[in-house]
Amino acid sequence: MHSATGATSLRQHVCRHLQKRTKTGTEGSGPAVNPNIYIGVEKPDHPGEMDVARTMALFRLLSDRMEREYDWPDGIDRANPNIPSGYTYLAQMASHDLFMSDNSAPSLRDPATVKNVRGRPLMLETIYGRNPELDAVAFEHASDLRGPNAIHWPRTRFRLDGVSHEVDDWSRDTSRSPRRDIGRIRNVRFGEEYGCPLVADERNDDHAILSQMTALFQLAHNAAIDSIEWNDKPSDPLDSANNFATARAALTYVFRNIVRRDLLARLLDPLVRHHYERSDDPGRFILDPPEGSVLTPEFINAAYRMGHAMVRSSYEFAEGTRHNLPEVMRSTSFRVPRRTPLGVHWIVRWSRFFEFKGAHSLPQLSRRISPKYVAALHDKQMFPASDSPEPGGLPYRDLVRSAISDVMKIDALAQLIEKRAPELAEQLPWISDEEIRRSALRNWIGAADDEIVKEFVGNPPPGLYFLIEAAGAHKGERLGPMGSIVLAETFYRALEDHEEDRDLVQAAFEVFGYSVPATMGDLILWVEQHMRVDDRVFDMRSLPLI
Repeated sequence: MHSATGATSLRQHVCRHLQKRTKTGTEGSGPAVNPNIYIGVEKPDHPGEMDVARTMALFRLLSDRMEREYDWPDGIDRANPNIPSGYTYLAQMASHDLFMSDNSAPSLRDPATVKNVRGRPLMLETIYGRNPELDAVAFEHASDLRGPNAIHWPRTRFRLDGVSHEVDDWSRDTSRSPRRDIGRIRNVRFGEEYGCPLVADERNDDHAILSQMTALFQLAHNAAIDSIEWNDKPSDPLDSANNFATARAALTYVFRNIVRRDLLARLLDPLVRHHYERSDDPGRFILDPPEGSVLTPEFINAAYRMGHAMVRSSYEFAEGTRHNLPEVMRSTSFRVPRRTPLGVHWIVRWSRFFEFKGAHSLPQLSRRISPKYVAALHDKQMFPASDSPEPGGLPYRDLVRSAISDVMKIDALAQLIEKRAPELAEQLPWISDEEIRRSALRNWIGAADDEIVKEFVGNPPPGLYFLIEAAGAHKGERLGPMGSIVLAETFYRALEDHEEDRDLVQAAFEVFGYSVPATMGDLILWVEQHMRVDDRVFDMRSLPLI
């Protein structure tokens, strides 16, 4: 939900594309793009070229249609019993760990050409950054190393800020306990107040739930290194740096374990997951990501945007404390610095977001995956139009993105899967039977202009199709077959990169023993048991993690 991120309009994209063809001398030398790539509505007399006006009209109609509730069968609630709401934001954090753009001005570049600077995907670089020397703002020294005593010693703890008592509570010492918010800074320049999160990846302050998720992993690291040094204080700076490396490796292993055994188990079609889990044969992969990358355009620009459909209109952060989505999105250092550090009503009790064994209450659930975004994500001020003739709102942005980023057409993707994994495709009718896909698309679009219906059913926007497939194939409890394959291709490639890294395994055993967390519930329980006591109390009252 990166509302501040610049978006490219259809018109801007076509202008850039024409300029590129003119510059390279390829204008008029055949189709403008690969015929298997989705570009919206194509010109009847020039296949491979986008008809901007008709594409804009189609996307406007579709984004309006995405305001309506999906027509679930009788008795089905909109809440997803398979995915508690915390996984929406664990998935967002995982996406930050898979991809980070090298582009400082996203609205000025073609999304299809933006490079990924994440050299080590799913290695928790979104939390740790490169190291405490290069991303020093996110870290601080151990509590017994202050002032001159810290010279030549490495920063080994994450900087966390204390919970504020009220709005505009910056005058107090932000290191006060309980420290349950990410590190932040505020200052005044030219009469305006500015705020900035002190984290390795500023996207992790995109909204209050994600910043709390980031603080949770930072707490986990601090608890891990505290446990390493509990009875064995580091004797010198090198010993201290080694302890940091052990804590980082242990938490990285746990994160990867959770992604594989908890997050993907909830998101993926069971048959698809079995296909990727049953062996480590590289031949099981189907798609062709760019050289040196695990990311496909279908993943980052279409299928993984399913998280937007999972977002709720409001969230209960703790018992009796509920915030609507616009408030959640505004509560960041950049948007409303005077609200930072976060107050006690913004500190999450994770039993409201994840499942725990023996818990007395159930977590709030994400929305079922379907072609429906909650009203706040259609907001034209939060997600303004990138070009005057085009509408605002996140659904429209997502539709445009799938048309300008080299995403494969749905029928072409199905044919590729059938060709390269025929046994898998045969078990999945949504891939092998074109009419099942067509029928689901017709049922969703309903009464509309015949020409638009024909265009949409014959060549749907891939991101929107994955939502319709999820709703039809699994009642929105998880992604459908094709969407699952797109996700699995990226995640399993990333997970295999360091699967045999013995340093990670050894570090996890050193910190967690034989009970290495495999779910978010397991990790949060461990942090609750090992975090500092003074981070559990606020104004003489309990402030539990769970």
